[in-house]
Amino acid sequence: MCDNICVILKEVYILYKVMFVCTGNICRSAMAGAYLRYKLKEFNLEDKVLVETSGIEAIDGEAATDYAKKAIAEYGANLDSHKAKNINEFDLTDYDEILVMTNEHMRILNEIIPNISRKIRLLKSYMRNNSSGYMNVDDPWGLSMEVYKNCAKEIIQCVDSLIAELVQKL
Repeated sequence: MCDNICVILKEVYILYKVMFVCTGNICRSAMAGAYLRYKLKEFNLEDKVLVETSGIEAIDGEAATDYAKKAIAEYGANLDSHKAKNINEFDLTDYDEILVMTNEHMRILNEIIPNISRKIRLLKSYMRNNSSGYMNVDDPWGLSMEVYKNCAKEIIQCVDSLIAELVQKL
């Protein structure tokens, strides 16, 4: 009985809901979600912000890649218990912000759920000093550890900016 009440009480205190979306939910969105959760604890906001991750083509239950685990661990976050979830498991209309990794992810979500377009944003729109103007966080899947590290670095820069905004909002 306490489990149900505790879940309901926790939902009352959630002030903001964030969803990270990529393709398989085993690299980019997983790293972004793990890092945001880690940083929220630093600011005592873990009970105020719900963080979920998913993939447009995710296979439910698949673990994060070893390289993703190692790359994000360098920033203090942990993906050891991560299990991929498909985007279809969620009602995206419930989220305040849906952060996607590429323009293609944005296009797909807008196509399948047109009424959420105002909530969808490219993660890299949070990147400060993006002099290249390139807005996609490229998929490191199947590539080298160095590519994963570079991907994680981009994600960290973006999530750090997101955290700054959340701290001001909440």
